[in-house]
Amino acid sequence: MLRNNDLNAANFFSHAVDTLKRNQFGGYLGGAVRRDKLFFFVNYQGTRATQAAATNSTYTPTAAMLSGDFSAVKTSLGMAFNQAGMSYNVINPSRFNSAALTIAKTALPLGGDAATGLTNYVGPAAQYPYDEGTARFDYVINARQRLFLRSFVQYYEKKGGNVKGNLLALADDEPGEYYN
Repeated sequence: MLRNNDLNAANFFSHAVDTLKRNQFGGYLGGAVRRDKLFFFVNYQGTRATQAAATNSTYTPTAAMLSGDFSAVKTSLGMAFNQAGMSYNVINPSRFNSAALTIAKTALPLGGDAATGLTNYVGPAAQYPYDEGTARFDYVINARQRLFLRSFVQYYEKKGGNVKGNLLALADDEPGEYYN
């Protein structure tokens, strides 16, 4: 099976073509090793996929919010005092947790919408191989007894990635091996 940009349709709204590339391949083989006594069957399937960075949405603080000014938020958060006197939805930033403030300023994208902090960000591209195979051997001991041996192996490794300055776009490595 083959999937790539040349065969993918464009998104109705953005007119962008999905850049997912996916190739699946494999085969199988089976037969008698010794007539009416010993048989075998093996198969293999491999998949190789590459996926472009995806756009995601979330809510993060805006520059104004990080400095304590929540006046763009439509709902009243209560009354707080600032240096100029009394203001609504303004908080002294010294009341913020310093560790949380450092993370928000250095590891998150700034919120785009002033009232909500809604922002769009791009995650990392992904690449992953996937391999699996089975094997089976059957042995006829006599008319009443049979013996078989079966094995299944699966392996995949999705590489992690990140976008510098955006903790939200962090993707862990996902290695996996299964044996049966």
